[in-house]
Amino acid sequence: MTTIITQKEVTLKSIFHYTGQLSNGSSVKSIASGVLYVIMWLFGDINDAVIALLALMTLDVVLGLSAAIKHSDVSSDKLRGGAVKFLLYFVLIIIANCVDKVIALVPLMSQVIQVKSYTMIYLAVTEGVSVLENLTSLGAPVPKVMLRRLRRFKQTMEK
Repeated sequence: MTTIITQKEVTLKSIFHYTGQLSNGSSVKSIASGVLYVIMWLFGDINDAVIALLALMTLDVVLGLSAAIKHSDVSSDKLRGGAVKFLLYFVLIIIANCVDKVIALVPLMSQVIQVKSYTMIYLAVTEGVSVLENLTSLGAPVPKVMLRRLRRFKQTMEK
């Protein structure tokens, strides 16, 4: 006998029950843990540097959008360009992490060369400059020496 469930009979409790039944399956848990393992292997350790970079990236997006709204300069091309930039940041972090894994095969080199660390520093400085420029654009008082030194540090790293 088939039961027809009306819209009134579908409760939040039943949704949680069936969702729980799905997540109790070992295949769902296996797939989820496999995906998480691949992400962790690609990106490496999620440490304070990664969290700081994500915070700077978030600030950059929020402040950049605020500045664009303030100056009536909101553009889908700029938003798309920003999204592509962040996607490429993640690709760069993955590449740097993979290079570090290869370098780790040579014990002495892994103590001297840390590509992911340098990459994270460069990206954090780049985002820091962008955040300070956005703050300036919004009218916040930003010490010019701070912005100048970050720009100089970024230029030094680019050489």
